[in-house]
Amino acid sequence: MKPLQGTSRTRVAAVATLAVLAVAGISCGAVRTYPQIASGAAQQSPSPPPSAAAGYKAYASSTWMYSLEYPATWFELDDQGQDRSKWFSNQNIASPEQLDASGIWLTVDVDAQPSGPCSAESNISTPNVTVAQVSLDGVSASEYISARGIDGPYVMHGNWCYHLSFLTSSAQDRDQHMVEIQHVLSSFRFNR
Repeated sequence: MKPLQGTSRTRVAAVATLAVLAVAGISCGAVRTYPQIASGAAQQSPSPPPSAAAGYKAYASSTWMYSLEYPATWFELDDQGQDRSKWFSNQNIASPEQLDASGIWLTVDVDAQPSGPCSAESNISTPNVTVAQVSLDGVSASEYISARGIDGPYVMHGNWCYHLSFLTSSAQDRDQHMVEIQHVLSSFRFNR
């Protein structure tokens, strides 16, 4: 299979996320919060912290002004010139469609000129997805939990829309990666 290029890869990831949510549906659910990894104010520098937690690597985007920690066993995947999206996975693959039964794919998207609300709510109208209110680096947000992963949170910060999604092959696989997902989200910092 030929690796996807540029915007095609982003569209595939977005379509895959929406397809997961459309198949799974929406219902109101529990509230989840992600504790902060370190106490204090959000990091103001676009560089990563001097050292990540044991078993994790630090990543920082100087362009999009955020940082996070991801498991040291995961791959920081090539963005293929798509600078507004960043991909990570526990498998060295070209797209989320190639995930196996234990795979997880993290996408971080930043839209510097959002044309509408920073949310999936206007695009989702099906049952069986749990909507959870969360806080990402102190900013209130929603995430949408389905059998195929977690879409969100969607967060507006400094007039930019930040969106994280975690795709998995099943609810069991999602649950198997929940500690890693929670660490990524709790380590996320806006650096502006």
